[in-house]
Amino acid sequence: MPTTLTASTEVILSYNNFNKWLEYAQEKFQIEKVWKIVNGTKTGPDTIAGDAYNTRRLKRDFEDSQEKARGLLGRMIDADNKLLIRDIEDPAEAFKKIKLKHASTSLGERYNFLYAVLNITMSEDENLKSFELKVKRIYDQWASSLPADVTVDEIKKDLLVMSVVRPLAERFPALQAQILSKDDISMDSISSLLTATQSQEHFNIKKEIKVEAHLAKSNSTNNRSRQPPSRSPAPPSNRTDSNAPDSSFSCPFHRSNSHKAENCNTIKRMQSLKLSSSIPSSQLPSAVANLADIEE
Repeated sequence: MPTTLTASTEVILSYNNFNKWLEYAQEKFQIEKVWKIVNGTKTGPDTIAGDAYNTRRLKRDFEDSQEKARGLLGRMIDADNKLLIRDIEDPAEAFKKIKLKHASTSLGERYNFLYAVLNITMSEDENLKSFELKVKRIYDQWASSLPADVTVDEIKKDLLVMSVVRPLAERFPALQAQILSKDDISMDSISSLLTATQSQEHFNIKKEIKVEAHLAKSNSTNNRSRQPPSRSPAPPSNRTDSNAPDSSFSCPFHRSNSHKAENCNTIKRMQSLKLSSSIPSSQLPSAVANLADIEE
Protein backbone atom coordinates (compact mmCIF):
# COMPACT_ATOMS: atom_id res chain seq x y z
CA MET A 1 0.00 0.00 0.00
CA PRO A 2 1.37 3.47 -0.87
CA THR A 3 2.56 5.56 2.05
CA THR A 4 0.82 8.81 2.86
CA LEU A 5 1.99 12.14 4.17
CA THR A 6 1.13 13.00 7.74
CA ALA A 7 -1.66 15.44 8.50
CA SER A 8 0.85 17.95 9.84
CA THR A 9 2.48 18.24 6.41
CA GLU A 10 -0.78 18.64 4.49
CA VAL A 11 -1.05 21.81 2.43
CA ILE A 12 -4.32 23.10 0.99
CA LEU A 13 -4.00 25.34 -2.04
CA SER A 14 -5.22 28.89 -1.50
CA TYR A 15 -4.58 32.16 -3.29
CA ASN A 16 -1.06 32.78 -1.99
CA ASN A 17 0.71 29.45 -1.38
CA PHE A 18 0.94 27.91 -4.83
CA ASN A 19 4.69 27.23 -4.79
CA LYS A 20 4.56 25.53 -1.41
CA TRP A 21 1.44 23.61 -2.41
CA LEU A 22 2.97 22.50 -5.74
CA GLU A 23 5.90 20.92 -3.93
CA TYR A 24 3.56 19.11 -1.55
CA ALA A 25 1.13 18.07 -4.31
CA GLN A 26 3.84 16.63 -6.50
CA GLU A 27 5.14 14.52 -3.64
CA LYS A 28 1.62 13.37 -2.80
CA PHE A 29 0.84 12.38 -6.40
CA GLN A 30 4.16 10.56 -6.70
CA ILE A 31 3.49 8.57 -3.55
CA GLU A 32 0.09 7.60 -4.94
CA LYS A 33 1.72 6.78 -8.33
CA VAL A 34 -0.48 9.18 -10.34
CA TRP A 35 1.91 12.10 -10.86
CA LYS A 36 2.51 11.33 -14.54
CA ILE A 37 -1.23 11.36 -15.15
CA VAL A 38 -1.62 14.68 -13.35
CA ASN A 39 1.27 16.45 -15.06
CA GLY A 40 0.11 15.21 -18.47
CA THR A 41 3.08 13.03 -19.40
CA LYS A 42 0.89 9.93 -19.44
CA THR A 43 -2.20 10.55 -21.55
CA GLY A 44 -3.56 7.05 -22.06
CA PRO A 45 -3.29 3.39 -21.04
CA ASP A 46 -0.57 1.07 -22.19
CA THR A 47 -1.55 -1.40 -24.87
CA ILE A 48 -0.44 -4.95 -25.57
CA ALA A 49 -0.57 -5.91 -29.22
CA GLY A 50 -2.72 -8.95 -29.79
CA ASP A 51 -3.92 -9.10 -26.20
CA ALA A 52 -7.35 -7.51 -26.08
CA TYR A 53 -8.10 -8.76 -22.57
CA ASN A 54 -5.04 -7.19 -20.94
CA THR A 55 -5.45 -4.06 -23.02
CA ARG A 56 -8.97 -3.63 -21.60
CA ARG A 57 -7.61 -4.27 -18.10
CA LEU A 58 -4.90 -1.65 -18.56
CA LYS A 59 -7.51 0.81 -19.81
CA ARG A 60 -9.63 0.23 -16.69
CA ASP A 61 -6.56 0.67 -14.52
CA PHE A 62 -5.72 3.94 -16.23
CA GLU A 63 -9.28 5.25 -15.82
CA ASP A 64 -9.20 4.25 -12.14
CA SER A 65 -5.93 6.11 -11.72
CA GLN A 66 -7.44 9.17 -13.39
CA GLU A 67 -10.36 9.16 -10.96
CA LYS A 68 -7.97 8.69 -8.05
CA ALA A 69 -5.80 11.60 -9.19
CA ARG A 70 -8.84 13.84 -9.68
CA GLY A 71 -10.12 12.98 -6.22
CA LEU A 72 -6.75 13.70 -4.63
CA LEU A 73 -6.52 17.01 -6.43
CA GLY A 74 -9.96 18.04 -5.21
CA ARG A 75 -9.03 17.31 -1.59
CA MET A 76 -5.89 19.44 -1.76
CA ILE A 77 -7.46 22.72 -2.88
CA ASP A 78 -9.73 25.29 -1.27
CA ALA A 79 -13.30 26.18 -2.25
CA ASP A 80 -12.31 28.85 -4.78
CA ASN A 81 -10.05 26.46 -6.65
CA LYS A 82 -12.67 23.71 -6.55
CA LEU A 83 -15.06 26.14 -8.20
CA LEU A 84 -12.42 26.83 -10.84
CA ILE A 85 -12.20 23.19 -11.96
CA ARG A 86 -15.63 21.85 -11.00
CA ASP A 87 -16.56 21.07 -14.63
CA ILE A 88 -13.24 19.43 -15.54
CA GLU A 89 -13.02 15.66 -15.04
CA ASP A 90 -9.58 15.10 -16.56
CA PRO A 91 -7.04 15.57 -13.73
CA ALA A 92 -4.34 16.74 -16.15
CA GLU A 93 -6.61 19.47 -17.55
CA ALA A 94 -7.72 20.50 -14.06
CA PHE A 95 -4.14 20.67 -12.84
CA LYS A 96 -3.14 22.71 -15.87
CA LYS A 97 -5.90 25.23 -15.26
CA ILE A 98 -4.87 25.59 -11.65
CA LYS A 99 -1.27 26.19 -12.68
CA LEU A 100 -2.27 28.84 -15.21
CA LYS A 101 -4.39 30.62 -12.64
CA HIS A 102 -1.77 30.51 -9.91
CA ALA A 103 1.15 31.47 -12.12
CA SER A 104 0.19 34.97 -11.10
CA THR A 105 0.51 33.97 -7.46
CA SER A 106 4.21 34.58 -7.89
CA LEU A 107 3.19 38.20 -8.41
CA GLY A 108 1.88 38.20 -4.84
CA GLU A 109 5.21 36.84 -3.63
CA ARG A 110 7.06 39.42 -5.66
CA TYR A 111 4.99 42.19 -4.13
CA ASN A 112 5.60 40.82 -0.65
CA PHE A 113 9.33 40.54 -1.19
CA LEU A 114 9.50 43.96 -2.81
CA TYR A 115 7.56 45.46 0.08
CA ALA A 116 10.04 43.85 2.47
CA VAL A 117 12.96 45.31 0.51
CA LEU A 118 11.54 48.81 0.66
CA ASN A 119 10.73 48.53 4.37
CA ILE A 120 13.99 47.18 5.72
CA THR A 121 14.87 48.68 9.08
CA MET A 122 17.80 48.28 11.42
CA SER A 123 17.04 47.42 15.03
CA GLU A 124 18.87 49.09 17.92
CA ASP A 125 20.75 45.96 18.97
CA GLU A 126 21.62 44.87 15.41
CA ASN A 127 25.23 45.11 14.30
CA LEU A 128 26.27 46.23 10.84
CA LYS A 129 27.28 42.80 9.58
CA SER A 130 24.02 41.12 10.54
CA PHE A 131 22.13 44.04 9.02
CA GLU A 132 24.04 43.58 5.77
CA LEU A 133 23.22 39.86 5.70
CA LYS A 134 19.55 40.57 6.36
CA VAL A 135 19.38 43.05 3.49
CA LYS A 136 21.05 40.60 1.14
CA ARG A 137 18.69 37.78 2.16
CA ILE A 138 15.56 39.87 1.63
CA TYR A 139 16.85 41.24 -1.66
CA ASP A 140 17.72 37.73 -2.90
CA GLN A 141 14.19 36.55 -2.06
CA TRP A 142 12.75 39.32 -4.17
CA ALA A 143 15.23 38.85 -7.01
CA SER A 144 14.61 35.09 -7.14
CA SER A 145 10.86 35.71 -7.42
CA LEU A 146 11.33 37.68 -10.65
CA PRO A 147 10.99 35.94 -14.03
CA ALA A 148 14.25 35.42 -15.88
CA ASP A 149 13.16 37.76 -18.67
CA VAL A 150 11.73 40.48 -16.43
CA THR A 151 11.98 44.02 -17.80
CA VAL A 152 12.33 47.40 -16.14
CA ASP A 153 8.79 48.27 -17.17
CA GLU A 154 7.49 45.15 -15.41
CA ILE A 155 9.34 46.11 -12.23
CA LYS A 156 7.81 49.58 -12.44
CA LYS A 157 4.42 47.93 -12.79
CA ASP A 158 5.14 45.82 -9.71
CA LEU A 159 5.95 48.95 -7.73
CA LEU A 160 2.75 50.68 -8.80
CA VAL A 161 0.54 47.67 -8.13
CA MET A 162 2.18 47.04 -4.77
CA SER A 163 1.57 50.62 -3.70
CA VAL A 164 -2.16 50.06 -4.23
CA VAL A 165 -2.53 46.45 -3.10
CA ARG A 166 -0.53 46.41 0.13
CA PRO A 167 -2.64 48.97 2.05
CA LEU A 168 -5.80 46.95 1.29
CA ALA A 169 -4.79 44.14 3.67
CA GLU A 170 -6.32 45.66 6.81
CA ARG A 171 -9.72 46.87 5.55
CA PHE A 172 -10.22 44.90 2.34
CA PRO A 173 -8.35 41.56 2.62
CA ALA A 174 -10.78 39.79 0.27
CA LEU A 175 -10.28 42.47 -2.38
CA GLN A 176 -6.52 42.19 -2.01
CA ALA A 177 -6.72 38.42 -2.45
CA GLN A 178 -8.94 38.86 -5.51
CA ILE A 179 -6.45 41.22 -7.13
CA LEU A 180 -3.48 39.00 -6.42
CA SER A 181 -5.26 35.92 -7.77
CA LYS A 182 -5.63 37.43 -11.24
CA ASP A 183 -3.56 36.07 -14.10
CA ASP A 184 -2.69 39.53 -15.33
CA ILE A 185 -2.70 42.40 -12.88
CA SER A 186 -3.00 45.83 -14.41
CA MET A 187 -4.00 49.18 -12.99
CA ASP A 188 -7.06 49.16 -15.26
CA SER A 189 -8.28 45.89 -13.77
CA ILE A 190 -7.48 47.10 -10.24
CA SER A 191 -9.36 50.34 -10.88
CA SER A 192 -12.43 48.38 -12.02
CA LEU A 193 -12.33 46.22 -8.89
CA LEU A 194 -11.92 49.24 -6.63
CA THR A 195 -14.89 50.97 -8.26
CA ALA A 196 -17.08 47.87 -8.00
CA THR A 197 -16.13 47.33 -4.36
CA GLN A 198 -16.82 50.96 -3.50
CA SER A 199 -20.24 50.79 -5.14
CA GLN A 200 -21.06 47.60 -3.25
CA GLU A 201 -19.94 49.17 0.01
CA HIS A 202 -22.23 52.18 -0.55
CA PHE A 203 -25.09 49.84 -1.39
CA ASN A 204 -24.52 47.85 1.82
CA ILE A 205 -24.47 51.03 3.91
CA LYS A 206 -27.76 52.24 2.40
CA LYS A 207 -29.27 48.82 2.98
CA GLU A 208 -28.21 48.83 6.64
CA ILE A 209 -29.72 52.29 7.12
CA LYS A 210 -33.03 51.15 5.63
CA VAL A 211 -33.09 48.04 7.82
CA GLU A 212 -32.37 50.06 10.96
CA ALA A 213 -35.10 52.57 10.09
CA HIS A 214 -37.58 49.75 9.49
CA LEU A 215 -36.71 48.11 12.82
CA ALA A 216 -37.06 51.42 14.66
CA LYS A 217 -40.46 51.99 13.10
CA SER A 218 -41.60 48.45 13.97
CA ASN A 219 -40.45 48.84 17.58
CA SER A 220 -42.31 52.15 17.88
CA THR A 221 -45.50 50.57 16.52
CA ASN A 222 -45.20 47.60 18.88
CA ASN A 223 -44.69 49.88 21.87
CA ARG A 224 -47.81 51.86 21.03
CA SER A 225 -49.86 48.68 20.61
CA ARG A 226 -48.83 47.47 24.06
CA GLN A 227 -49.96 50.67 25.79
CA PRO A 228 -53.44 50.46 27.51
CA PRO A 229 -56.21 52.41 25.76
CA SER A 230 -56.68 55.90 27.08
CA ARG A 231 -59.76 56.40 29.21
CA SER A 232 -62.07 59.37 28.79
CA PRO A 233 -62.73 61.28 31.97
CA ALA A 234 -65.93 60.19 33.69
CA PRO A 235 -68.87 62.54 33.11
CA PRO A 236 -69.87 64.61 36.09
CA SER A 237 -72.36 62.85 38.32
CA ASN A 238 -75.89 64.23 38.62
CA ARG A 239 -76.23 62.75 42.08
CA THR A 240 -76.34 65.24 44.89
CA ASP A 241 -75.39 64.85 48.49
CA SER A 242 -78.33 65.47 50.72
CA ASN A 243 -76.04 67.18 53.17
CA ALA A 244 -74.19 69.29 50.62
CA PRO A 245 -74.66 73.02 51.02
CA ASP A 246 -77.49 74.57 49.08
CA SER A 247 -76.13 77.69 47.46
CA SER A 248 -79.68 78.91 46.86
CA PHE A 249 -80.63 78.77 50.54
CA SER A 250 -79.54 81.18 53.25
CA CYS A 251 -80.58 80.13 56.72
CA PRO A 252 -82.06 83.20 58.49
CA PHE A 253 -81.06 81.68 61.82
CA HIS A 254 -77.48 80.89 60.99
CA ARG A 255 -77.14 83.36 58.13
CA SER A 256 -75.26 80.70 56.16
CA ASN A 257 -75.73 78.35 53.22
CA SER A 258 -73.68 75.54 54.83
CA HIS A 259 -76.75 73.31 55.28
CA LYS A 260 -80.09 72.61 53.72
CA ALA A 261 -83.35 74.01 54.89
CA GLU A 262 -84.74 70.65 56.11
CA ASN A 263 -81.79 70.28 58.48
CA CYS A 264 -81.99 73.73 59.93
CA ASN A 265 -84.24 72.86 62.87
CA THR A 266 -82.04 69.90 63.75
CA ILE A 267 -78.93 71.99 63.82
CA LYS A 268 -80.66 74.59 65.96
CA ARG A 269 -81.62 71.88 68.45
CA MET A 270 -78.04 70.56 68.51
CA GLN A 271 -76.71 73.99 69.20
CA SER A 272 -79.28 74.62 71.84
CA LEU A 273 -78.26 71.41 73.58
CA LYS A 274 -74.61 72.48 73.15
CA LEU A 275 -73.79 69.27 71.27
CA SER A 276 -72.10 71.16 68.50
CA SER A 277 -69.43 72.41 70.89
CA SER A 278 -67.88 68.94 70.94
CA ILE A 279 -68.16 68.37 67.18
CA PRO A 280 -65.65 69.94 64.80
CA SER A 281 -67.26 72.20 62.27
CA SER A 282 -65.91 70.02 59.41
CA GLN A 283 -67.92 67.05 60.77
CA LEU A 284 -71.10 68.98 61.43
CA PRO A 285 -72.94 67.95 58.21
CA SER A 286 -72.47 64.20 58.90
CA ALA A 287 -73.42 64.65 62.52
CA VAL A 288 -76.61 66.41 61.41
CA ALA A 289 -77.41 63.55 59.06
CA ASN A 290 -76.93 60.96 61.83
CA LEU A 291 -79.12 62.92 64.18
CA ALA A 292 -81.79 63.19 61.51
CA ASP A 293 -81.72 59.42 61.06
CA ILE A 294 -82.10 58.90 64.82
CA GLU A 295 -85.04 61.29 65.00
CA GLU A 296 -86.81 59.44 62.26
